[in-house]
Amino acid sequence: MACINSTTYSGTANNKYTGFSSPPWRRAGKSQIKWIEDNLARFIFPPEWVVNNAVRYQPDIGDRQGGGVYFLIDQGVISYVGIAYSIRDRITWHHEASPKVFDSVWWFGGMAKQCAEAVETFYIYTLQPRDNRKLPRYEDYLQPYMDLYMEAFDLGNKPDLDDYYR
Repeated sequence: MACINSTTYSGTANNKYTGFSSPPWRRAGKSQIKWIEDNLARFIFPPEWVVNNAVRYQPDIGDRQGGGVYFLIDQGVISYVGIAYSIRDRITWHHEASPKVFDSVWWFGGMAKQCAEAVETFYIYTLQPRDNRKLPRYEDYLQPYMDLYMEAFDLGNKPDLDDYYR
């Protein structure tokens, strides 16, 4: 399978009620933000890698259990980044009911919801996918990672911070 499944955190069982794994910062004795800061690099993939490892859309693709981050790809370009409790259900909804156009998908899961939200925010602000019109809440601690990512993968202009809350 081309996508990372819900075993991203080995030894972390999914919470059957939320679809996301239990918060790993509790086990590590860290605050949520400190744990995410320390582990964000585990979830950073070059945009070309995401596109090259995406799979063609087909019905019932994606993890039904286990929340995570997913990418919709249209003609070799990441067009949307989102999070979902059930990646399969959300991708199916996008295909059947949303106006988003895509031909391939890539996803990874096995993380706590708060971490998935931070990772989604990171990708939306660095990649600026065309179909992400509603921007998530920006967290200051993500900025150093966003700067390094954009420089490392030559992504051009940085997002305009004035647009974050429009």
